Amino acid sequence: MQFRFCSIGHRVSLIALAVFPTLLFAQLDWDDDRTVFSTAQHEWSPCIVAEYWLGEYRAFCVRENGHLSMRRTETYGDGWGQFTDIEWGVEEPLLQAAADQAHVCLAVSGVGASTAHAFRLPRGGDEWPAPVTLVDFVDTAEVRTLAMISDMNFTLDDTYYHAAIVGRGSDSAPFVAYVRSEDYGQSWSVPVVAASGFQIQDTSASVSLCVTWGSFDERVWIAVTQDRPGSIGEQVVLYFSDDLGATWSAGFVPDSSSYAQSHPSLAGLDWNLTLTYQRRNNTSITREIFTTYTPDNGTSWSEPLQLTDSPLDDIRPQLCASEGRFGLIFGRTAINHVAGDLLFRSTSLDAPWVWEPETMINEATDSYWGEGFSISSRAGSFAVAWNGRIVDNDGDVFFDGSWRGLAADDQDPSAQTEINFSQNGGTGLIEVQNLSTRALEIKLYDLLGRETARTTVKAGLTIWRLPDALPTGTYWAMSERQRGATRIQIVK
Repeated sequence: MQFRFCSIGHRVSLIALAVFPTLLFAQLDWDDDRTVFSTAQHEWSPCIVAEYWLGEYRAFCVRENGHLSMRRTETYGDGWGQFTDIEWGVEEPLLQAAADQAHVCLAVSGVGASTAHAFRLPRGGDEWPAPVTLVDFVDTAEVRTLAMISDMNFTLDDTYYHAAIVGRGSDSAPFVAYVRSEDYGQSWSVPVVAASGFQIQDTSASVSLCVTWGSFDERVWIAVTQDRPGSIGEQVVLYFSDDLGATWSAGFVPDSSSYAQSHPSLAGLDWNLTLTYQRRNNTSITREIFTTYTPDNGTSWSEPLQLTDSPLDDIRPQLCASEGRFGLIFGRTAINHVAGDLLFRSTSLDAPWVWEPETMINEATDSYWGEGFSISSRAGSFAVAWNGRIVDNDGDVFFDGSWRGLAADDQDPSAQTEINFSQNGGTGLIEVQNLSTRALEIKLYDLLGRETARTTVKAGLTIWRLPDALPTGTYWAMSERQRGATRIQIVK
């Protein structure tokens, strides 16, 4: 069996040890749509990837003549360098991109193809390299869809690429194959079947994968849409491997509802895994976006949380993670329409059940869900590329982003809040030091986001007696004005 280990220096800290009242996260949110690809030809299937160095992004798309096209920016999208296109000639292209410390890797295939290829592009490289074979089914199977990631968040100095391919064999039976690259995309492992024995319509085929790391061991996760017997509709099924894909767990379903679920998207940080997907609910024939998460590498899961409640169709969520935050994009359109709005939401590891309000990204364009959008992240920032058009023009590819950084808080210092917690022995009492000038409400949550207790504390020191039924364990404490949450261990 194979295992991987990361150095402690590259792990992402989960615990908020202090709340600093004079600093906060400021951000520039989705304020300036920029055109990346705009020619007389129609462009679609956009793919965006954040390179290792801040502000550097690489975008890809397919042109009307079947060529692959690439652009690159070093200034957060202000200017995009142009490169020579290459011929590819795939009618229904599939593009996925990821990065390591020194390269970008682009996976390319097409619906119905028997092969998938990878391009390994060095940082700053301005020419297309020769492609390498990612997978070759040698006419025994067809690719229906694929996903690819890197595990740069797990280990920076020895990054692997992981890919999952939904294929359909010559016997028409679908399967999920897993491959990886241990040399920065130069070569790929022999495919291993991660899942089989299920059914799915080609139009509903969707797959996602990510990695988590509990302790120091890497776990690879795959989410795939599968049919259920009868007329219930599809469901999202998860699989994981603790030995780099040599063996895989049995499939399990995190949302056991009878409503149709599809288009899963996974993102992981440390031992925290978040899943988003589109699902119908019991009040509407339209689809909404749902999420569930595990704070302990899959041991326990939250109840499904509905993130949207729109009379329109909310579809095709895409999720990514960076420095303690999860960013989500999804489409919103009228039923059976292909154009609509592109929206963004985010949450944090501190409180993954609390999501920021929706932000519309494509204010100047219509977006076409059938022709693609893509999200990427780096160092707490998020960037999106999407296919759209300005009225009366052909389809182009656009870009926007959200940049986060520390900034001084310009609010009244008297309104600043710092909350300190300390346990008073093993008696179920918590000392709460409220350094603000007014009373505050404090709420206590377990690691699945369930509220377990609340109280109001005056300015100064308060002794909080916890409910007798509250068990020993780890909890998140949040106040109404505190930025983020504080993780505390309660011993009774």
